Amino acid sequence: MTSRLLLHHPASSVLLRGLAERVPPGGLLVVPNVQAGRDVRGSLRGAGRGGRALTLTQWARETLREAGWTPLRPGEREVWWREVVSGLTLEYLGPVLDRPATLTALSQLVAEWLRDFLDPAAVQATPSASACRSCVFRGVCDAAFPEAP
Repeated sequence: MTSRLLLHHPASSVLLRGLAERVPPGGLLVVPNVQAGRDVRGSLRGAGRGGRALTLTQWARETLREAGWTPLRPGEREVWWREVVSGLTLEYLGPVLDRPATLTALSQLVAEWLRDFLDPAAVQATPSASACRSCVFRGVCDAAFPEAP
């Protein structure tokens, strides 16, 4: 059974005390940032209750791993992008492909597409059919999601 509970209070001590009283043992809490996760976990431990506190980013990473996705490490990201771009015929990007900013810009563009929930099939259908013959799905995810401080 899924239950949702939203607690909001300007005083964090009141919020943490209320949280420790209301969270079912072993429950999962999604918190806004890493520091909030630390605070909530400490409060739950202090109250003798089990439970997990994850940021939305941490929860997304965990869910992707459980689904069989392999995370890209920061050092692997550039190598992966170079491999992807090297197999494409991008005549208009040819002169700037060796610049690091090009890969960064492409990475950010794809991230925006993903945030906009674009259907991959629709994106692949946009170019001509011959241009998409080499399109291959890979189950990898970017492990460098930004965390709020």
